[in-house]
Amino acid sequence: MDGRLFPVLSAGLLTLNLSTIAMTAGYLYEMDANLFAVLLGIIAVCLWDRCGWPGALLGSLFAALCMSVYQSMISVPITLVMLLSLLALMRGEKAADVVKKGLRGVVMLLLALLIYRLAIWLMCAIKGINLSSDSYNSPEQSFVSLFPEGFLRCYQTWAAAFWNPAKSHIEAVVLIINCLLPLLFILRLVKLRPFSGPGELGLFLLLLLLLPLGMNTAQLAFGRDVHDLMKYAFWLFYLLLLLPFFLKPLCRDRLIASLLAFVMLFSLSVTSNRLYLRKDLEQQACLSFMTRVADRLETQPDYEPGVTPVVFVGVSEVLSHPTPGFEDTYDIEGSESASPIPHDLVNYYYNAYGAYFRYILRNPALMADSAEWYRLRQDSRTETMPCYPLDGSMALLDGIYVIKMGEIPA
Repeated sequence: MDGRLFPVLSAGLLTLNLSTIAMTAGYLYEMDANLFAVLLGIIAVCLWDRCGWPGALLGSLFAALCMSVYQSMISVPITLVMLLSLLALMRGEKAADVVKKGLRGVVMLLLALLIYRLAIWLMCAIKGINLSSDSYNSPEQSFVSLFPEGFLRCYQTWAAAFWNPAKSHIEAVVLIINCLLPLLFILRLVKLRPFSGPGELGLFLLLLLLLPLGMNTAQLAFGRDVHDLMKYAFWLFYLLLLLPFFLKPLCRDRLIASLLAFVMLFSLSVTSNRLYLRKDLEQQACLSFMTRVADRLETQPDYEPGVTPVVFVGVSEVLSHPTPGFEDTYDIEGSESASPIPHDLVNYYYNAYGAYFRYILRNPALMADSAEWYRLRQDSRTETMPCYPLDGSMALLDGIYVIKMGEIPA
C-alpha cells in the first residue's frame, strides 16, 4: 500500500470500534483473550498469504487456535482472506490467480474447522464428558437454518451495524460517514478502472456480495442473533472502503476518505469515553449504596456476620435507574444495565450479591442457598415488606435475614 497513513488508520479501526468498546466497558476480564484470538487469526492469514501451501497448512493450526479461544473470531481470518482477494483484484491480478490462491485459503479454513472439531472430540474423550446438546450454540445446532432465512438474517444484522439509526449510540456523523465512504469507494473504483477484464469484475462483485456472510459467520453457523463482541470482523469493512485510495500515489480523494475515517474514529472515541465515564459513575454509586446496605445489616438485631444467612430479593430502583445524560449508551452489549450487580437472570440474585459482598465490600456475609432464595422470594411475608431503604426492608424470617432491595419481578 502507498503511504504510511493506511497502517495508522488500520490500527485505529482495529482498536477503536464497537466490539472493543463493548469488551472494555462490560467484558474487560476476557478482552485480552478475545483480542488474542484476533491475533491468531491474523497470523493464520499472514502465513497463507506469504508462504504458499506450507503456510496455509501451518495457518490452519493458528486458525483452529483462534476458534478455540473464541469461536466467533474465526470470522476475522475468513474476512481477511476475502479482503486480500479483493485487494488483489483491485491491483489488476487475474481472476484465475485470485481464485487459485483463494481456494488455498478455503482449504486452510476448512482444515482449521476439522482440527478444532477433532480437538473437542479428543478432549471430551479424555475427560469423559459430553458436549451440551440443547444449547443454542451446540455443535449439532450449526447451520440449521441457512436458506433463505439464515442468509437474510446475516445480511440484515450486518447492514444494521452500520446504518441502523435506531441504535442510539450511533452518532449522526457516523451514519453520514457510513453513507459517504461506500459512495466514495464506488467513485474511486470507477475512476481507477483497476480490473483487467469482465471476469475480474465479476469475481470482485461476487466476493463483495459474500463478504457480509464471511464477516457474520457466527450468525450464519448458529442461526441466532449475534451480540456486539461477535461483530469484530464487521469493522474490517472500513478497511475495504479505504483500500482503493491507497493503491496509487497521494491524491485528493485519499485525503477526503482519510479525513472521514479520522472523524469517525474521533466520534467513536467520544462514545467510548462517555460509556467508560458512565460505568465508573455507576460503580461508585453502587459501592456507596451497598456500603450503606451492609452497614444497616450489621446493626440488625440477632444478625451475626458470617453466621446468619442472608437473602437479597427484588431489584433496586436506585441501582437499576439509568444514569441521566448517558441514555444513548445503554444499547451497547454488556452495558444495558445501570447496575454493576447483574440481575438479568433470576439465579444471579444470590450469587451476584454474595460475590459483591465477598470481593468488593470484603464483608463476610453468608448467602443462603438458592433453594431458600426461591422459597423466600415467593413468601407472602416477603411480598408485604417495604423496599430498601424504608424501615422494615430487612427482616429475620425462619432464621434467615431477608433484604428486600426492590419489587420482585414475576
